[in-house]
Amino acid sequence: DAIITLPGYMDLLLVMTHATKVIILGKAHKNITTHKGGGFLS
Repeated sequence: DAIITLPGYMDLLLVMTHATKVIILGKAHKNITTHKGGGFLS
């Protein structure tokens, strides 16, 4: 079982890490644009 589940766990970890980065960067980008007075997204 370990041989089968470990690669799946690593893939899941990579996906979650990437998703977290995208969410954090997305929020930071929105905060930057709104602080500049409307920005480009609205």
